[in-house]
Amino acid sequence: MGQFSELPMNIFKIRRKALGPVVTRMTRTYNADMDDHAAFAADILKSVFIAGVAAWLTVQFSLRRFRTEKWWGKRAEAYDRVLEALHNSKAFSRRHMQALERGQEVSDEEDAELRAQSAQARREIDRAIDLGSYLLSSEATERLKAYRKEAKARKESWFEYLESDLSAVDSCLEDVARIARRELGIDRRRSG
Repeated sequence: MGQFSELPMNIFKIRRKALGPVVTRMTRTYNADMDDHAAFAADILKSVFIAGVAAWLTVQFSLRRFRTEKWWGKRAEAYDRVLEALHNSKAFSRRHMQALERGQEVSDEEDAELRAQSAQARREIDRAIDLGSYLLSSEATERLKAYRKEAKARKESWFEYLESDLSAVDSCLEDVARIARRELGIDRRRSG
C-alpha cells in the first residue's frame, strides 16, 4: 500500500510540473488583464471626476456672473431714477426762471403741473437717500443729502430761490452722474 499511497501525490507533482508554464502564463495574462481593466476603470473615474469638477465650477462662475450682472442692472436703474428725479426737479426752477427773465408769468395750470412734478422728484430723491446705502454708493447718498440741505435753505427772494435751486440741481446732477459712471464702470468717452 505504501506504493499506491504515494502514487497520487506523484501524479499531482507531475501534473503541476507539466502545467506549470501554462498556469503561470494564464496567471500572468489574467493579472495583466486585471491591471488593464483596473487602469481603464481608473482612467474613466478620473475623467468623470474632472468633468464633474469642471461642470460644477462652470455653474458656479455662471451663477456669480449672473448675480453680478443682475446687481449691476439694479444699481444702474437706481442711479437712473435719481438722475431723472434731479432732472425733473430742475424743470420747476428753470421754467419759472425763464418766465421771470422774459417778464412773463407761468400759467396756474403749468405751475400746478411743475409743482407736482417737482414734489414727485423730491419724493424720489428722499427715497434714494433712505435706501441709498443699499444700491447707491455712500458718496452719492451724501451728495444727495447735501443737495436736499441746499434746497431747503431759506432764500430772501423768489429770484434768489430759483437761481440757487437751479445751481444746486445742476451741481448735484453733474456730481451724481460722475459718481454713477465711476461706480458702474461706464467710460464717458466710449458711451457717447
